[in-house]
Amino acid sequence: MQGNKIRNYIQKGVLVLGNYIIWGICIGILYVVFKKIKTSRENKQKGIIARIDELVIVQGVPGAVEGQPAFLRLYDDTVTVNDQQTIPLARIKEAVSFSQKDIEGKNKSVVGRGIIGAALLGPLGAVVGGMSGVGQKNTDKTVGFIAIHYTDKDGIAETAILKTTGPGPLLLIKFTKALNEKLGIVPGTHKQAYEI
Repeated sequence: MQGNKIRNYIQKGVLVLGNYIIWGICIGILYVVFKKIKTSRENKQKGIIARIDELVIVQGVPGAVEGQPAFLRLYDDTVTVNDQQTIPLARIKEAVSFSQKDIEGKNKSVVGRGIIGAALLGPLGAVVGGMSGVGQKNTDKTVGFIAIHYTDKDGIAETAILKTTGPGPLLLIKFTKALNEKLGIVPGTHKQAYEI
C-alpha cells in the first residue's frame, strides 16, 4: 500500500514537471517569434531592407581596420557598414557571397588557396584565399564571406570583404540576394567559372 502511494506521487510529480517543461518550451518559442516580428517591424520603420550582424572586416572598408567587428544594412539607396561608412547603390557593381570551402577546394597550400581566391574574386580574393590556410582549422563551422564590388567616391574600383563570426553563410546569401536584386542582378552567389 505504502509503495503504491509513493509511486503515485512520483508519477504525478513527473507529469507536473513534464507540463512545466512543455509550457516553458512553448513560451520560449513564442518569445523568439515575437522578437523576430518586432525586429522586422523596426527594420521596416527604419527603412532597412536587409541586415546582417556578427561580421568582421577583412579588408576594403575605408576607415576600418582588419578584424574590426561590423554589421551591414541595406537601405533603399545605400549599403552601410556599421551605419558609418555608406556606399550608394549606384556605385555598387555586385555583391558575392561565398564560403571558405569555396576557396579551399582540394588544394591545401596557402599559395594554392591564394590562387583559387584570386580566380574567384581577383587580387583581393588572393588575400582571403591565402588567409584560409593560416591558423587552426575550424571543422564544425563554415566561415562565410561577403564581397561587395563598388567604385569609391574618387572612381576607383574597390572590394569590401567581410566574414561571419556568428551564423553561417546562409544569412550572407540572403543579404547578397537582396542587394543584388535591388541592383537588378539575378544571381546572388558566385559560382566557379567553367569553360564554354
